[in-house]
Amino acid sequence: MIPWIIVGVLLIALVIGLIKSAGTWNWVPMVLLSLIFITAIFGVYHASKLYKARGAWIHRSEQNEILAEKAIEAADEVLYGPPDALAYGEESVLGTNGELNLLKIDQGRIWSGGEPAVNGQLITLTFPPDSSGVSLASQIRQDMHVYVFAEQGIDVGGKEMALPVRYVGTFQVQSVDVAANMATLKPLFVTSQSASEVATPTTTWSLHETMPRDSRSVFLEDLGMDIEERDITAYRNALRDRYLPAEMLGMDPASKEYEALLDQYAFDGLSMNVIQRWIDQQPDRINDLFDPDDIDRDVLLKFTSDSEPIAVDGTANPSEGRLGPGGLANDPGLHHGSDVTIRKDQEILLTKEYPLTGVNFPADAIVDYYRRPLRDYPYVLEELGRLSQRLREAIGDMKADIVVSDAIIADTTTQISHRTDLLAKLQSDLGMRQQELAILDQHRQQLESRLGESEQTIRTCYQQILELRKTLEPVEGLNDTSVRPIGEGLIGDARQGR
Repeated sequence: MIPWIIVGVLLIALVIGLIKSAGTWNWVPMVLLSLIFITAIFGVYHASKLYKARGAWIHRSEQNEILAEKAIEAADEVLYGPPDALAYGEESVLGTNGELNLLKIDQGRIWSGGEPAVNGQLITLTFPPDSSGVSLASQIRQDMHVYVFAEQGIDVGGKEMALPVRYVGTFQVQSVDVAANMATLKPLFVTSQSASEVATPTTTWSLHETMPRDSRSVFLEDLGMDIEERDITAYRNALRDRYLPAEMLGMDPASKEYEALLDQYAFDGLSMNVIQRWIDQQPDRINDLFDPDDIDRDVLLKFTSDSEPIAVDGTANPSEGRLGPGGLANDPGLHHGSDVTIRKDQEILLTKEYPLTGVNFPADAIVDYYRRPLRDYPYVLEELGRLSQRLREAIGDMKADIVVSDAIIADTTTQISHRTDLLAKLQSDLGMRQQELAILDQHRQQLESRLGESEQTIRTCYQQILELRKTLEPVEGLNDTSVRPIGEGLIGDARQGR
């Protein structure tokens, strides 16, 4: 700093001296030229300093731009995962957030430890106060729908805890008594296996604001088993005896359907080779082959060389496959960003139903995995509720039809009784008419007999008349007209009533 001050002072002294000398020596052009020369020297010097500073700032800007790009790439990797990965990385923010969202999805409030009591057609549930003494019933609202589970004491880390073990049904809150920490529930839907529990409760109940979602690892985590290294036989026995007993499901334990249900849970996440080897070692199985649909199977692909760039911003419906025919990623769980290239020897897992087509995918299938289709319990219960409502309406219609049918049957029975009486009377009249007909027939026979006798008598008389006529013909004075023909006289006498 001091040298620059000295230089400045000397420069000022030089300028003053030149100005003074110009007045004495009359060297004005020479003085101006000297001043211009000095000014040019300082201008060039400062210009060089300016360009040096500008170059330094440009260099620093370029370095900062490179650092910013690296920071953005690092941030993207932290946010999305590796740039050449199809799916969000397990350590990425979105991947972790996705897992958290899956864990929290439909995770509503839960009220545990309720003591149920039957109150006519309703259930009164009394809750214990929480650790802070707040009434749990204060959080429950009238008319809200809750999903009820029966609880059971389970040892967790040496401490017994009441945990929900069986779905009872769907209920509607009729009323809430905050002071008494009670809620009155009306059953909307009750499973057939839990009807006795609703009629005579034997355990505490827990209320769930939303229906819990299905999970692949819930039973394995409870048993402390690894999803890949599990003991299939032990896990299957636990499913059969503890989690999915046949009597709770209303199924025959020796049926083909129950074995298939246990297969879905016991084989979930295992390779088809492991599954089939285990089946071959079971002599008592009903089904000797486990062959799920392709939609329930994933195939592990290993790439033999680098793939073509794959766009990962597909817009098609995810039901059309995680990767569409053009290689576009339709599954929202896949990485969103620029095109990616799958490197040689990299492995990815895709649904077998949707093979990779339309793009060069140099990959070999390594292993087939079975993936149990997760059940959407809220949707299933909603459908079941609608079906139950339709059944109730159908039953009501059938009852109305039965009432009408009963009335028709009663009227028909009355008509049958009337017609039976009429038929009996007609049968009686028929008997009387047959008797009268028999009497008339006897009279007819008698009349026919008398008629025959009369005809014989008439014939005899006629013959006698003819003979008498022959005898009287010689008698004198007898005219032919004095004697009428026998036939005419008989007819005339008959007409005259003689």
